[in-house]
Amino acid sequence: MNAADEYILFIDSGLGGMSVMDALIKKGCSYPVAFYADAKHFPYGKKSVRNISDFLKDIYKFAVSEFAVKMVVIACNTASISAIDTLREIVDVPVVGTVPAIKTAAALTRNGNIGVIATATSVRQNYLSDLANKFAVGANVYIHGTEYLAAAVEEECSGDDLRKLLSEELAFFKDKHIDTLVLGCTHYTFLKDTLNDFFHGTVRIIDSCDGVTRRILSLLPQNENSSSQTGNRLYLNDAKRVKQYKHWNLRYNWFQDIYIEDGAWKKV
Repeated sequence: MNAADEYILFIDSGLGGMSVMDALIKKGCSYPVAFYADAKHFPYGKKSVRNISDFLKDIYKFAVSEFAVKMVVIACNTASISAIDTLREIVDVPVVGTVPAIKTAAALTRNGNIGVIATATSVRQNYLSDLANKFAVGANVYIHGTEYLAAAVEEECSGDDLRKLLSEELAFFKDKHIDTLVLGCTHYTFLKDTLNDFFHGTVRIIDSCDGVTRRILSLLPQNENSSSQTGNRLYLNDAKRVKQYKHWNLRYNWFQDIYIEDGAWKKV
């Protein structure tokens, strides 16, 4: 099988992982992407580790029945923290996870006060505090779980409604004097400009896109380029969301083909 037949499989519970995919495309990656949006189970941030593991295994099994998989990218912090090891046990291709950029934040902070926002499931586990203890020694790392920010991205919340939500969700940091904020969910990347405004430009906002895309590119053969003409695909398993996802695709032009599950899978 040649490179023209192979896809990089991206997995997320919704739109968030498209921020990583967008960064990868902008870096000139020539491999086509098949993005599986598990919108039926959104948000992963409120699901159990066992459920998330089962979702990822089922998605991978579906994917390999439809096309050849060159690599798997878990474009979701919660799913990476919860289930990357479980998925690696059943696949025979590289699996790249999404890790909050705490190490980067530790190198960039000026006053040693770092904020981290993530989903409830991510915060409940020890992974984020372990990263802080390993890579941000001597810094004050304040980890906070948000309830509705991922949903705000999915629902395209904006204006006063979004500013009010940010005021509520980020009140935790009011007296923490952070100068750096790590985004521990790929959905939050779509809020970077709004977060910058919220903090009046005084807080550096850091996501995982650069690190994840560099890792993806490092694992692809250096002397091999895909010549695929098929373009990127979106698989969406919630037919009720197709209008919304088409709207996003009109804005960014990421996908040439969109498939939805509505009883059976079909191209729209």
